[in-house]
Amino acid sequence: MNKTPQQQEGHRHEVLSREQRKKSLYHETTAPENHDAYDYAERIRERLPRRLQELREAAGFTKYGLARESGVSREYLGKIERGKANPKLPVTAQISHGLGMTLEQFTGELEDEDDGE
Repeated sequence: MNKTPQQQEGHRHEVLSREQRKKSLYHETTAPENHDAYDYAERIRERLPRRLQELREAAGFTKYGLARESGVSREYLGKIERGKANPKLPVTAQISHGLGMTLEQFTGELEDEDDGE
């Protein structure tokens, strides 16, 4: 009988729930709450939902229409606009492409004049 490499080496892997993995990853990759980078990221996270909705509406798209153009589901677009989801960079790039703009154009208005220093 063939053993997996893990069985051969005697490794036992702890199985984490999805929520535990998310929490662990978030804490490993996020600046402490008292760090300037954390504050900056929070400001961007707070502004993204309104920015997406404004751009989508200005382009004349419904969520369904933008979903068809971007390949990002209507449900996920809705979650982003409600602030319930925080898209990763590749998804943000898909959305900006669906809106007919560059990622830089999409994210440009997320920063205040003070943020760019």
